[in-house]
Amino acid sequence: MYHLVAGRGEEDYLITNQPYFFKRHRKTSRLERVNIVRHLDDTGFKSGFLGPDNAFYVAGWRGLYRYDEQNNIARLRYLPVYDSLTRSDTDIQILSTLNQDNKQIWLGTRRGVHRVQVEKSGWREKWFTFYDSIPGSPPVKMVWFNDVHTTPDGRVWTVNDVSVMMSSNSGKTFSTFRQADFQKSGVGIADFMTLTHDDRGRLWLGGVGEGLGYFNWREKGISAYHPLVLDAKAPLLSEISDLTSDLHGNIWGIFQEGLFRLDAVSLEIQTFGKEFGLPEGGLFALDTVPGGQMYLGTEGGYFLFHPDSVLNAVTKPLISVWKAYLIGMAEPDTIDGGQNLLLKYPQNGVQLRLAVRPFWLTARLHLRYRLTEGGQSSDWTYVDNNNLISFWNMPPGNYRIEVQVADALGNYWPESTLEVKMEVLAAWWQTWWFRGAMLLLSVGGLLGYLYRRQRAIQAELKYKKRLTELELASLRAQINPHFIFNSLNTVKWQVINGDRQTAEAYLDLFSTLVRRVLDYSTQSLISLEDEVDFLLQYVEMEQIRFKDAFAFQLELPDEADWTMIEVPPLVLQPYVENAIRHGLLPKAGKDKMIWLKIVLEERYCHISIRDNGIGRAAAQAARGSVDLLRTSRGMQISSDRFMGLSTTIFSDFRFQVNDLQDETGRPSGTEIHLSFQYLG
Repeated sequence: MYHLVAGRGEEDYLITNQPYFFKRHRKTSRLERVNIVRHLDDTGFKSGFLGPDNAFYVAGWRGLYRYDEQNNIARLRYLPVYDSLTRSDTDIQILSTLNQDNKQIWLGTRRGVHRVQVEKSGWREKWFTFYDSIPGSPPVKMVWFNDVHTTPDGRVWTVNDVSVMMSSNSGKTFSTFRQADFQKSGVGIADFMTLTHDDRGRLWLGGVGEGLGYFNWREKGISAYHPLVLDAKAPLLSEISDLTSDLHGNIWGIFQEGLFRLDAVSLEIQTFGKEFGLPEGGLFALDTVPGGQMYLGTEGGYFLFHPDSVLNAVTKPLISVWKAYLIGMAEPDTIDGGQNLLLKYPQNGVQLRLAVRPFWLTARLHLRYRLTEGGQSSDWTYVDNNNLISFWNMPPGNYRIEVQVADALGNYWPESTLEVKMEVLAAWWQTWWFRGAMLLLSVGGLLGYLYRRQRAIQAELKYKKRLTELELASLRAQINPHFIFNSLNTVKWQVINGDRQTAEAYLDLFSTLVRRVLDYSTQSLISLEDEVDFLLQYVEMEQIRFKDAFAFQLELPDEADWTMIEVPPLVLQPYVENAIRHGLLPKAGKDKMIWLKIVLEERYCHISIRDNGIGRAAAQAARGSVDLLRTSRGMQISSDRFMGLSTTIFSDFRFQVNDLQDETGRPSGTEIHLSFQYLG
C-alpha cells in the first residue's frame, strides 16, 4: 500500500502502485477495489489528491486519472501540455502531487515541476525546468522531484535529488538551495526525498544520508536551515523516505529501520522497528488523516493508529488474520483477512499470517495456537517471531483454530482469543455421492455387459443357423431334382441318337460338377478362381445340353490378387442359370450371349453378369411359372449369403439389376452387378 488520500465524505482512497486503488469506508473499514483504465500501459501509481471538483485523482507516470464514482472506474484526465511532453520524453513520470487550495495543482516529476492553474474556463498548464549551475561546468538539469509541499504562508516547496526549492508568493519563480550549500553547513543529506512542516514555523527535510534538518520558512537564505545534531545516545536516522506531523506538531517519519517520532519541543527521537511488530522493510507511506489518526502503508497492507496511543498505557490487544494463503495448487490463493476459510480441492493446507493491533504491542506479546477437529484438540503451540502458523496435508473435515495472546509475564487474555473456522472439502471422487454413483455404474455396467454378452451369443447362434440354412438352400437351388432329371434326360437322348462320345463327355462333366458341389457343401468359403472354374463347367454342360444355343465370354482382371479373393461357394451359378433359362432360351435367333466380367479397383471387386436376352419383363410375361420363382429365389439366396458375410469377410456389399435397352428403347437384356470390398 502507498499513500492514503482522505475524502471529504466517509471514504478514503488507498493507492496501491497497481492499476487499481481501494476505496475505504471509514465506519466499517471495508475496502472496495476500483480499476484504473491505463493509458499506454501506465505504471507507478503512488500519489493522488482531491481535486477542485471534489473528485479523487490518482497520478500515474503518464498522467492524472479521475475517479468516476458513478461508473466506479478511473479514466485519464487529458492534459495537453503534459501529454505532449510525455510523447517527446518517455522518462517524464509523476512522482508527487499537491492540490494548493483548489487553485493550483502541482506535479513533481522526474524532469521538472508541472503546474496546473485551475480557472473557470478550464485548467491552464505551465512547465518548470530547473538547472543546477556549477562553476566551470555546463548546467545540469535537476531531476527526481520527489515531494511537493506548501507552508502556511502560501509558498510551494519541492525537493529533488540535488536541491530544495522554494517558490515565490506568486508561484511564478523558485529559489534554489543546492546540495553543495547544505554540505558546507555540515548536513549529510545526499538526496532529498520528503518534507513536511510543524506548527512552529519549521519545514522539516529528510532524505538519503545521515541526519534530519529543518528550515525556518519565515527566514530567508540557506542560513535558515538548521541540521538536527543527534548525540551518541540518539538513534541514527538514515534513508528517510516520508515525513508527516501529528496534531501536536510532532514529526513522524519512515526511515530504514522502521518508524520514528520526533518530539517538537524537546527534539527527542523515539523509534519503532521490528521489535514493535512492524515488518522489516517495506514501509512506503505515512499520512495524517482526519481525526488525528495516522496511516502507515506497508508492503503487505496498512496500519491505522492514533499517535497518542503509542505513548499511553498498554491496552488489551486484538488478534486478527492479516493474510491467509490457501495451499495446494502451483500458486497459493491469497486472502486478505478472514476468519471463515473454505478449502476446495486441491487445496489441502493453509498458512495464516497474524497481526496484533496496535502494532507497537506485537513484539511485547507471545502468541500460541491449537487445532480442534471433531472435539479433539491438539496441544498449544507457540507462534514464531514471524507470526506465521501453517497446516499441511489436511484431510477433509471441519476445523477450528484458536489463537491466544499473552503479555511478557505470560498472562493470557482469554477474551482476546482469535477463532478461525476452516472447512476442507473432499475431492469429488471422495464424496459419498460419487462412491454411490460408481457403485451403481459398476453394477449397471456388469448387468449391461452380461445382457450384451447374452445378446451377442444369441445373435451368433442365430447367424450360424441362418448361414447353414442359406448354404443348404443354395445346394438345393443348384442341384435340384429338376436339374438332375434334365441332365440325365439329355444323356439319354444322346445315347438314343447314337452320340455316345458326347454322352460320355457330358456324364464326365456332370459327375465332376456333382462331386464339386458335394465338396463345397462342407466349406463356407472358396477362392474366386474355384468359383469361376465351377461356373465354366456348368456353362459347358448347359451349352452341350442346348446344342450351343448361346455363347459365353469371360473377362478376368490382370491382377493376380483376384485368385486370392474368397466368396461363398456356388454363389454366381444362380445368376448365370437365370440368364440362360429366362433370358436367352426364349429369345429367337442365334446371337445369344452371356458376358462375365470381373474387375478389381481400390480393394473393391466388381462382378458383372450380362446377357442379351428378352429382359425381365418379357420373361415374366412368358413364364409365370414356379420354375421362374425358384430361380429368382436362388438369386436372392446368393445375395443373402453375401450380406451374411459382409461383417467378417466383405464390407460394403452392393447388388444391382439393370434392364438393358437398345437404341429404339426395346428390351435388349439384363445386367446383374455385384460389388464388395474384400479384406486382405
